[in-house]
Amino acid sequence: MQGVKWRIWVFWVLAPSFIFYSLLNFDLPAIFFCLLAVYFHLRRREDLSAVSLGLGTAVKFFPILLLPLFLFEKKIRDSARYSVIVGGSWLLVNLPFMLLNFDAWLFPYLWQTTREPTRDGACYLIYSTLGDTAATLFFPILYALTILRLRLCISRHRTEISVKKVAGVSVPLLTSFLIANRIFSPQYILWVLPFLVFASPVSLVSFYLFEIPNVAHTIFLFKYIADYPLLSYALRAIRYLALLSIYLRILLSGWDEWKACNHTRENS
Repeated sequence: MQGVKWRIWVFWVLAPSFIFYSLLNFDLPAIFFCLLAVYFHLRRREDLSAVSLGLGTAVKFFPILLLPLFLFEKKIRDSARYSVIVGGSWLLVNLPFMLLNFDAWLFPYLWQTTREPTRDGACYLIYSTLGDTAATLFFPILYALTILRLRLCISRHRTEISVKKVAGVSVPLLTSFLIANRIFSPQYILWVLPFLVFASPVSLVSFYLFEIPNVAHTIFLFKYIADYPLLSYALRAIRYLALLSIYLRILLSGWDEWKACNHTRENS
């Protein structure tokens, strides 16, 4: 427990991105609903978990990226029920705005999917070399492959629901978006911080390799980005590669810890 408390402070509360970006945008309410959905999921109160996930998605779209986490080990009927409750909760919040002015409600979604990719990673390189369609397909393909990999690992190593298991699934799902989506904004890092607390394969070195460039790029270079293009690209590249390494390490090796936890329970 002492180790968990230490990681809460270092990987979340005192994380540079949390200090700098937590009040910069409207991400914290959505993160709250994500964590509430996970809390109810761990307590096996699935209807309340689904409502929380739907409300979080109504605030910001990214909580829906975690939907596979809640469906992986459910039967088809239970998965359908969970998905319907998520959709209903989301619609309950959005429907008045859709009826009031559908075009205005739709605009943010269209804008995010049609604007030029930000110059923060592989998606921009794909956009520059292979075109807009390839850049648009990059995230859906990577996200689908991530789900398949997670599903395969879960089917091979079935364990009880735990915080570490939630982190082992949530971090790859969210970071797949960060490394493959058309748009990247520094406050997006806030989404993964609570889950990195329990993702023990993530070391302090790899954590700060993306945290420090993420904040430094905004603090020092936003105003002078035209004067220091090489430094700007270097910071973005370091941040991107650090996120990619965390994504791959958890996706490919995090399951050993699950098996160890399961083995410990069986021998206790």
